Parts: sequence; C-alpha cells; structure tokens
Amino acid sequence: MTDTPIARLQTLLLDFLSTRRRVDQSTVAGLTERDWETLLGMARRHRVIPLLHWRLEHEQAGVHTPQAVREALAGAFRRSTLQALRMQRELLLIHRVLESVDIPHIALKGAYLAFYAYPHPALRPMRDLDILVPKEMTLQAYRTLLDAGFVRTGKLQGELEAVLESRNHLPPLISAAGRVLVDVHSRLSTPCPDKEVPDLTDEDALWGRTIDRTAAGNSLSFLCPEDLLLHLVEHAVYHHRLDNGPLVLTDLAYVLEKHAIEWPSFWQRTQRHNQTRGTLLLLAMVEFYFGKQPVQWPDAVSIDSVPQGVVETAANLLIQRDVRTGKDVGLANDVMSHPSVSGKIAVFIKRAFPSRREMALLYPAPENSLRLYLCYFSRWHYLLTVRLPEYLASRTKNEDAGEVRGLIQLEQWLQKN
Repeated sequence: MTDTPIARLQTLLLDFLSTRRRVDQSTVAGLTERDWETLLGMARRHRVIPLLHWRLEHEQAGVHTPQAVREALAGAFRRSTLQALRMQRELLLIHRVLESVDIPHIALKGAYLAFYAYPHPALRPMRDLDILVPKEMTLQAYRTLLDAGFVRTGKLQGELEAVLESRNHLPPLISAAGRVLVDVHSRLSTPCPDKEVPDLTDEDALWGRTIDRTAAGNSLSFLCPEDLLLHLVEHAVYHHRLDNGPLVLTDLAYVLEKHAIEWPSFWQRTQRHNQTRGTLLLLAMVEFYFGKQPVQWPDAVSIDSVPQGVVETAANLLIQRDVRTGKDVGLANDVMSHPSVSGKIAVFIKRAFPSRREMALLYPAPENSLRLYLCYFSRWHYLLTVRLPEYLASRTKNEDAGEVRGLIQLEQWLQKN
C-alpha cells in the first residue's frame, strides 16, 4: 500500500474538521500508518488535534479510524482541557491585577472563543492571552504586570516606547507560573506606515459596546460579536495572510452559531476598515465547510462574488502554511511581487538596512542612540548565518513555491475594487 500524496491529506484534514463535508470510509481505510502520522502532525501543527477528536466522536462518528489514532486524539483532548484551565486561571489573575489599579481591559480572540463560543474549552487551544487596554494606559498596564511577577521574554528587546508606536502589542510577558504568554495590546491591528487604515480602537464606542461574561465570580469584558468577527478577519486575512491555520473557520462558525449579528452595522464597519473582501472570503469558506450561515448580505455584495477558485486557493493556504516557514514564504512573495530586478534587490536591501525606528524595536537601544549603529552588525550576522540559509532552503521546496503563487493570487483578489 502506497502513501497518500500530501495534498490529499491536507484536503482530508479540512474535511475531517468540517461539519458539512463527509469523509468517505474507503478513503480512510486506505490510509497507511505513515499517512496517519503525517495527518496528525499537520493537525498538531495547526492546533486542531482536540477538534479532530471532537469531530470523530460527533459529526464524523461513522468514520472508523485506527484504535491507536483515537487513543492518541483522546489523550491530546485531555491535555488540552488541562491547558484551558491553566489559561483561564491566568486570565483571572491578569484581570484581578489590572482591576486593582483601575485599568480597563478586554480579553481578545481565544479567551472568549474557548470558554464562551466553542462547545468545549479544549477545542480552541491558545498560544497566548491577548489583553487590550487603552493606549494611554498600555505602559502602565505592562509595568503593573511586571510588578505582579510577570517576566518579559526575549522577543522584541527594543525600547517599550518604540514598540508601542510601531506594533499592536508590547513585547510578550510570561506568567509567574512560567506557562502562559501574555500580549498587552494597545490596538488590534499593526500600524501600517504606507496606508491610512483605521484601527477598531480608534473608535471610542469600542469600549462602550463590549460584552461581559462571568468566570469564578469575576466579570470579564470581551469584544462584542461584531467587533470580534471583524478582528478575526483582520487577524487572519490582512495580518497573517492565512498562515494562522484553519481554526479561524471554526472560530467564525461558532461565533455565528452563538450570536445574532447586527449585520447592517457590521458591514458598515468592514467598509470603514477596508476589510469587506476579506470578510466575504472567510464567510464563503465557512459556508463551504460548515453549511449555510445566517448572514444578511448587503445590496452591493454577496457570497456569489467570491469565485470558487479563490476559496480553494485560500483553503490551501490555510492548511499548507506553517508558522515556522511563513516568514520565508512571505519574503519570497515580496520578492516575486516586484517584476523588476531593481525592485527585488530593494526588498533585500530593506531587510538588511531597516530604519533606526525598526532597529529600536529589535534591540535594547533608543532610536536616537549611537549604540544603535553597533546593533546593525548583530542584525547582519543574524541575516547571513540564520535567515539566508533558511530562505535558500525553503526555495528548493515545491510546496513553498506553490504557496507563493497562492499568496500572489490572494493579494490580487483582495485588492480588486
């Protein structure tokens, strides 16, 4: 029995995660032991192992899989349940610390989805906890958490003020227990110097339309459903270019199942934030994998405006892209997007000679310090010894070349009027 091609396993994993598409038993019976290892490896990388277990026990219960696979999935589900409890404990700790100094705060994305949208917290694993605070209180909130025992990690070692002006969150913190990463956000999207794109936090009404949920006697604040949907679209399509995996589809599906969306105001916000096409794309993908959704389409747009080819390209990007190699694909995409040789060279020059402001984000030296010039030597050493070999190795992979082509197609469709 020969191994199944990787592309077919990727499609099979998406179908397993779907509540609409059905998996053929003969296809599953034909999988080799190595096929299952590959499939579970993909599921683990994309953090959908617990969800895969859930689907096989519920929506895909008629599909017979090897006993060893089911036992492995069940064990992963139990571990994910324990991790969810740890996350909730740390979230409550952060809430109590910030509440004690009267700093308003909103828990973003995963914290709400796991505990209040999905049918079980284990189904929505979180890499970290994202906490939004008012921009003028971001540094105070960050230092308050440091005083409470949180520790700054090795990422983004630049000056806090420089990071605050150029990123959507400050350098990650790790909890006192050493198990949970925390990002303190001042805004929801990363500032883009080339485009004047408004952020949801620019709206004062954002804080007035939050929703509250109770956990262990504490009242926690979260984005309202409409803002949560828009944030999920921005994060997946416009920030990550779909390298954050298929969980975004189940995120959207469960939010739409849980909440009655105020569609007219939602579509107004997608237009204001230039995210209508990205929203259309993700909703089309949700309907493909989870069936008809209760969406009220505006007069100007509909799901029919999303070609099936674009949906398939986006699905391939969701399941193909690996966060560990996404930066290589992103660089290759930037290079290929420039038709001229001079444009391609300019991409590499910009990476090798970032601005002083960008350097101040990466290294612990102020933007106006002469010490910052010495940091360029560290930057070049890293690029030559680490990033260049990684990039050259990735260019030899056919799947990476396919991802670059898919990314360019996605960019072209998103930018159409």
